[in-house]
Amino acid sequence: MSVMVEKLLKLYKEQKLPKETVVDLIETLKQQGEIQSRAVRHQKIAVIGASCRMPEANNPRQFWHNLLHKKNSVRDFPECRAQDIRPLRKGLDESRFVPGKEFWRAGYLDQIDGFDAEFFSIFPADAQVMDPQQRLFLEVAHEAFEDAGYTRGQLRGSKTGIYLGDVNFEYKDLIQDTTAAAVVGNISPFICGRVARFYHLNGPTVNISTTCSSSLVAAHMAVQGLMQGDCDLALTGAINLRLFPFFLKNDPVDALNITSPEECCRPFDHRANGVARGEGGGALLLKRYDDAVADGDPIYATIIASEVNNDGHSSSVGAPSPAGQVKLIKAALAKAKVDPETIAY
Repeated sequence: MSVMVEKLLKLYKEQKLPKETVVDLIETLKQQGEIQSRAVRHQKIAVIGASCRMPEANNPRQFWHNLLHKKNSVRDFPECRAQDIRPLRKGLDESRFVPGKEFWRAGYLDQIDGFDAEFFSIFPADAQVMDPQQRLFLEVAHEAFEDAGYTRGQLRGSKTGIYLGDVNFEYKDLIQDTTAAAVVGNISPFICGRVARFYHLNGPTVNISTTCSSSLVAAHMAVQGLMQGDCDLALTGAINLRLFPFFLKNDPVDALNITSPEECCRPFDHRANGVARGEGGGALLLKRYDDAVADGDPIYATIIASEVNNDGHSSSVGAPSPAGQVKLIKAALAKAKVDPETIAY
């Protein structure tokens, strides 16, 4: 018996507190203790659902197949999409564009304009002024829930959180009439809100903006939310589309001097010489491991620990720091109590 409960019982015996008040306070203490014990007990997080839209891969199975077969999906801009945006260039200042070049090569999705507005209870006129990233993430979210075996009815009123890596919005530049639907359809945090509204979710909805690491930090925050009891399920992911990939003279990505001259990204390879442009989206559904096992959920993988930090001082505000990244990896390994010699891929 806790000290606080003993004090409450003593006050009741001394007739200083009514019985109803003492019962309510003891029940509150009990609930707080359960929340704290859950946060301590559930150290591992299970990945129970997954979905994605990647270049030349419309689901995780196809994406994994491409990785296994070392498929390079950097290619020319799909002609079906080029036909849609070429007319938009007319009337713009031609001095902005690089002469003799039209679109970058990148990892592109084939189609971004298809959307079942009726299924998501969205009026067609509202769907037209929604950024395609909002539409696409609604589909990806639905597929992640479906992959885990959860229906809309089962999720209704649940303590499900949404943690999304921040999104760059370009579609708003095409909107001529600033209606309420257009505003909501082109502001980043409303992506989470749309998912929560459609499924009637009551957990936190959070947009994370940390540039290149946004989706990973969003996953970290989702893990923390589950461990702290903020939510019982957590959907985490990101979406990024390049709607107008014209060669521009004042391209902000080129100004950073981080793109590969070969248009090829080689992570963890001694030949790596820059990043490649691309687009895509994905979502993972997370749940406390013990709860997932108890509920018979499918488990793709287990997150033992996650960690986040900032490099502090480095050569420039946008430059990574090897020392800072070493500290991060060491902290994550220590939290997970994992010997790095045991890690393999």
